Amino acid sequence: MSKNLYITTTEQKSGKSAITLGVMEMLLHDSDNIGFFRPIIKSNKPEKPDNDIQLVLDQFHLRMKYSEAYAFTYDEAQELLTSNKQEELLEGILNKYKELENRFDFVVCEGSDFTPGTSAFEFDLNTEIANNLGAPILLVINAIGKSVEDALNSAELAVDTLNDKGSKIVSVIFNCVEPTLISELKSKLEKKQVLQSILTYIIPNEPTLGQPTMEEVKNWLGAEVLYGEKNLNRLTSRFAVGAMRIENFLSRIGKDTLVITPGDRYDILLGCLLSLRSNNMPKISGMVLSGGMKPEGKIAEMLEGMKDLPISILSTNLSTYDTALKMDSIHPTISKNTPSKIFTAMNLFEKNVNTQALKEKISILKSTKVTPKMFEFGLLQKAKADKQRIVLPEGEEERILRATEILLKRDIVNIILLGSPEKIHQKLESLGLNIPDLKIINPIKSEYYEDYVQTYYELRKEKGVTLELA
Repeated sequence: MSKNLYITTTEQKSGKSAITLGVMEMLLHDSDNIGFFRPIIKSNKPEKPDNDIQLVLDQFHLRMKYSEAYAFTYDEAQELLTSNKQEELLEGILNKYKELENRFDFVVCEGSDFTPGTSAFEFDLNTEIANNLGAPILLVINAIGKSVEDALNSAELAVDTLNDKGSKIVSVIFNCVEPTLISELKSKLEKKQVLQSILTYIIPNEPTLGQPTMEEVKNWLGAEVLYGEKNLNRLTSRFAVGAMRIENFLSRIGKDTLVITPGDRYDILLGCLLSLRSNNMPKISGMVLSGGMKPEGKIAEMLEGMKDLPISILSTNLSTYDTALKMDSIHPTISKNTPSKIFTAMNLFEKNVNTQALKEKISILKSTKVTPKMFEFGLLQKAKADKQRIVLPEGEEERILRATEILLKRDIVNIILLGSPEKIHQKLESLGLNIPDLKIINPIKSEYYEDYVQTYYELRKEKGVTLELA
């Protein structure tokens, strides 16, 4: 059986995709037969594929298709959960995962991305999924913007919860820790009993990993590139709104600032372009012209002639206020279009994680726990491999009908129900069950009735059954 690992976190924006890159690179040093799996992703639309799946497939050239790397979208999972079909959700995830387990030496699993307001629920769901996959957990604690005490409290609470649920924890990684807090965190970690038996690592915050590129800004705003398309890979550290006189605004821009200004503010546009030529001014990363207004006349002609323009200039139909509001919630990612981020993330992981110790721990902590769902799944797989025909005599009973629907949906047996077809169909309708092409035999009205009687009599006559009783 192949080994696996489940990377999960406790909240949004934890930077776990950077950890995933490091883990993948670490494992690929020993084997080129590695698979990647995400149980639940946000979207499966071709125009907006899951970033982490695409990132891993592009970066490491895994021998698998995108469609094999996930089980459900958020919407599909939510529909099953709200319909009280959690078992169906888990079974679907297991089915998809097992296909990879049979092909790869090791499967790295990455948990969901977390949506606002659902952190506790998603953490519990990821824990249950990991347990049912028999996967030890690598827990990523988001330390960005947190005090040492807050980060430690998050870790302790998560570890206690995982221990209560019988999970195997392979490692806890404090990610995006401010360098000035690392010494204090290391000191206090030594006093935390619950974390003593767990491999614990600290990865310092690298601001560039959390900075969006101009490409991401374009996609996030649905903006159009007016000039400088070749510069879309530039990182932006912050944004500033140009809505004042140019001499006042220039004092508010810094290195890699994204400038947002109405499209008819030529003074801001020209002033920012001029600042790029000055050795006394910080270099902005790009501009977004709001309100759907674009440079015209001689201004447009001048910009067209600037072949060496070092920044991108975008245009959006959003107002200046709405553009700034939307930029405030942008979620930067690591992707194939940000090679510098990829290598930064992998270097940070390699420098701050004892990869040899982690690999050994993964091997040691291969879960031996068999959850009820895993046990059931094993039975179902055996049944599917040798599909049988089962006859259920109490065909009009509710429990039999509910079981029949489940078994036929899972396609593990062929079922014949005994009873009155009219009564069975009435019962199915009243229970809201859907079992198409259900095979029903009414023994009393069957053309084989006399044969049934004779066979039963021959089998049971030594037990006192008479022909009339049969």
